[in-house]
Amino acid sequence: MKHISSFIFKSLFIVILLSSCGTTQRHYKSTNFLDYSIFNKNGIFVTESNNAPFDYETIGRVFITELSGYKRGKEVESKIQDPYSEKKYEETYIKVDYTNMCNEMCDKAKSIGGDGIISFSIIEIPPTAQNGLGLKLTGVVIKRKNR
Repeated sequence: MKHISSFIFKSLFIVILLSSCGTTQRHYKSTNFLDYSIFNKNGIFVTESNNAPFDYETIGRVFITELSGYKRGKEVESKIQDPYSEKKYEETYIKVDYTNMCNEMCDKAKSIGGDGIISFSIIEIPPTAQNGLGLKLTGVVIKRKNR
C-alpha cells in the first residue's frame, strides 16, 4: 500500500510539474519589400550608408514609429441604461502604412531644411498581444552644400 501511495504521489507531482502554467511561443515570419523611390519622388536623397557622395551639413536625426492596432473613434450610445457598464467606442483597425511613413519623413526633413537622409534604417517591430506589426524608420537629415 505504501508503494502505491508513493507511486501515485510521484506521478501526480510529475503531471503537475509538466502541466504548469506556461506560455506558448507563437511562430512569426515576415518577408517584405520596402521601396525607396518614395524619397526620390519627394526630392530627398536617401541611403543606408552613414555618409553621402557629396559635401553636406548634418541637421539632425528624424524617426517615426507606427504600430498596427485599433484606433478609438466616437462613443457609441448603449441602448441599455446601465450606470455600471463601461463606455463603448467605435474602433477601426489601422495597419502600418509604409508609404505614408516615408512621406511624413520627407515632409519633416524638408520642414527643417534638409534634402537628404543618411544612415536610413527600418526596424520591424513584431506583433504583440496589444499591437499588430510595427515599423520604425530612422535616419540623419542632411543638407547638401553648394546646391
